[in-house]
Amino acid sequence: MKKTHSLALRFRKFTQERGHNSEERIRLRVYIVGISLLVLLMVLHLVGGIGLHDIFLQSISWAMLLITLGSLLLFLYRRLTLVQAISSYALLAQTLQSTRIVYLAVTKPDGYQAMILGNQIGSYTILLYLVMAFIPRTPIYVTAISLGTLAFASLYEGGAMHLQFVALFVVLHVFTCILAHICRRGVHDIQRESSNYQSTQEALLKAFRLNEDELMAYLQLCRAKNPDEQDIYLFFDKLDDQSKFNLINAVKTLKANRDAAMLQLSRSFPMLSESELTICRLVAAGKTLSAIARITGKSSSNVSTVRCNIRKKLGLKTEDDLQAFLLKQAERPPHLPQSPSAIIQEASPSFSTATLSAAKRTDFTEQKDNG
Repeated sequence: MKKTHSLALRFRKFTQERGHNSEERIRLRVYIVGISLLVLLMVLHLVGGIGLHDIFLQSISWAMLLITLGSLLLFLYRRLTLVQAISSYALLAQTLQSTRIVYLAVTKPDGYQAMILGNQIGSYTILLYLVMAFIPRTPIYVTAISLGTLAFASLYEGGAMHLQFVALFVVLHVFTCILAHICRRGVHDIQRESSNYQSTQEALLKAFRLNEDELMAYLQLCRAKNPDEQDIYLFFDKLDDQSKFNLINAVKTLKANRDAAMLQLSRSFPMLSESELTICRLVAAGKTLSAIARITGKSSSNVSTVRCNIRKKLGLKTEDDLQAFLLKQAERPPHLPQSPSAIIQEASPSFSTATLSAAKRTDFTEQKDNG
């Protein structure tokens, strides 16, 4: 059992080293299985297990073994690519199979009709292996050689094969060639999609400067409507210390800008609540109704209601543009406290009510002093 497992591991390692993609690895496995089957059949013929005991036919079996060994060695020593090795091997094997059939049809030894049928099945098997290996063009050449040989065997001196078998093999070969084209196109499309996906993934990883696990955790955190502590810890556990430091600094910078904008809005519009100020900031940024709903986690109807309340509190008419009004207010010089870092240092993710209240009290005190 251990030996079998070890052989399977070695075979898998061999295919991984020799095949640069999934298509090539499938092709290599088909090639190895195909030559193994042919070697087994040729050895059985040479020892008298199957076939006719004929010197010429046995010499063809020896030739089959030699081309099998030659093809394998040329591939292993990288003299031939895998496609070249399979194509040349299939063409030579089909030529020898056709030689067998012609010899049997001409000499007509005992049981030759059954032998012709068996060899024709062998020819069709070669075609099937070419289809499974996704080899281009070669299936057409093999089919042409096989059907030409079949026509000779069916017409020579009264015919060694019944026309029904001829018709059957013609249909099988033609439709198998069509299947080969369909399979090859399908595999190439899959390979192209996989390559595009791989390129996109590599571009994302490069852009975010993250590995695959970090990116997955990041996307899960970003797409969660209400991320809990588990989502947050899962993301940060995937990051190294440098990545955590950079991310925290980036968040602090973004939060500083956001809190500064919220503070300016709260001072410009003290009559608005915290949620209304958040909507104002997003409207001023040009966010659509659906985008605001997605960002705030509210329904579109709820956001629309809040916008109506904002317009009412600001005294805007129906034809007035809320975004233009907010942007015009934003053009005024911001009235910020002397130390903006005090606003954002160790602050909560959202602009707190306490901060807004403090800002409003500051405005009230300043107005009282000026008065």
